[in-house]
Amino acid sequence: MANKLALIYPTMHSDIYSSELLYNPLALAYVGAYTPADWSVTLYDEYVDEFVDPDKIDADLVAMSALTPNIPRAYYLADKLRRRGIQTVCGGAHVSAVPDEALRFFDAVVVGEAEPIWPEVIADFEAGNLKQLYDGGMDRSVEDIRLPRRDLIHKNYHYPSLITSKGCPFRCDYCYLSVYEKKNYRPLPVDAILEDMEQVDRQTDFAAIFVDENVSGYSAKDHENRVALFEGMIQKKFRFVWGAQSTIDVYKKPELLKLMRAAGCRALFIGLESIDSDLGDQVNKSFADRIDHKEAIKVIHRHRIGVIGSFMLGLDNQDMSYAKRLPRAVKKLNIEYPRLFFLTAWPGTPLYQRLQEQGRIAAGYAQVRKDIPNIVYSHFSEEEIREARQWIKKEFFTKPYIAKLILRWLVKDPGMLKFFIGVLKSNIGGEARRRKQEQWEKEAFMKDLIEEHFRGTDKEFDEAQMFGKEVGGSFS
Repeated sequence: MANKLALIYPTMHSDIYSSELLYNPLALAYVGAYTPADWSVTLYDEYVDEFVDPDKIDADLVAMSALTPNIPRAYYLADKLRRRGIQTVCGGAHVSAVPDEALRFFDAVVVGEAEPIWPEVIADFEAGNLKQLYDGGMDRSVEDIRLPRRDLIHKNYHYPSLITSKGCPFRCDYCYLSVYEKKNYRPLPVDAILEDMEQVDRQTDFAAIFVDENVSGYSAKDHENRVALFEGMIQKKFRFVWGAQSTIDVYKKPELLKLMRAAGCRALFIGLESIDSDLGDQVNKSFADRIDHKEAIKVIHRHRIGVIGSFMLGLDNQDMSYAKRLPRAVKKLNIEYPRLFFLTAWPGTPLYQRLQEQGRIAAGYAQVRKDIPNIVYSHFSEEEIREARQWIKKEFFTKPYIAKLILRWLVKDPGMLKFFIGVLKSNIGGEARRRKQEQWEKEAFMKDLIEEHFRGTDKEFDEAQMFGKEVGGSFS
């Protein structure tokens, strides 16, 4: 009889209730691709409201991929499954940062990327010799990478996702990738990407999301790969358009931007982070300080590509006067859509370590999210920073701004209006607030369920570490 593998994305709340820009993760689809053909594989996805009952999972081995805010749920599921005699494995940035903690709940932990190491995990399991720790690294060759098992991906996602490269050479203090010492940027082989895109093109004729850390690359060799990729996409005449993440210095590559637009690129997500030139001192992102954001965005717009600009609130040099300056300064940049997140400390990052030494990690794992305060900020109390973000968002999303956006894309690309209006709807208005409320209600239910389970066991489970407390006053 074939072995059975269950793949799970655990979550404290369902993202399907909170975002119009909901695109699928790929981690477990790749794990599925590296699982032998004689195994039966099922994927359960709580991101899209597919509630997992650990008492009913029919599997010999269970593998999970979990982000920090969902790790309490992952630990709960693993403990329940192990009590039934089912072995469990977990991967992702959180368990890569704290593998010893994760091994209190899982039989095995995969650090780094799963693809290079997963065949070994399966072989060890079949031999009855599953090790506790497997290191897939973040610097191994991707030349022979397999296509993700897209048949496993849940149909409730709004957009399919693609990946065309892995890794990042930078070490920004706040980035979860800084957990890994070696995380080389590696473009995937063009032929493999195009073959995967053919699958996506059969699924959608609208839009896809590229989940690379930087779609435009860094070195001259990267540039050659990117040119070959975008030229290949143009030749294939894919129906879908796409958005991707890029560093701001893509504006220095006008020929690449021209190809990207012709290949279907309609929007770039760029981490601008601050309107002040101090990111080197604040979060070790000095390369962004040397760039004129307004000029860079003007060049990107010249190629009819929109910009979704991301900013952080809560850096140590930011106070209420910064918050009041932010909306006006961002509007001058003329970006399509600004996103504002709280400075967030992910376990294992330099930022987390620094703030932990200062006694400023007040939130539990479930609160480590960019949309809620999760540390003690230098110049804001929790209430002040929440109110500042709400005020800034209201200043961003005014009726004149929305009208300007609609008119711009009616001229540039009417087909993209649906995308940008969907993003706007997910962040403003009564429907967005209702969905957010549903999200919190489900999270409260999960929290009670998990606490009650571990309270009745001998398992070491630190409720304060998992669920935390109110962030409280400012740091001085």
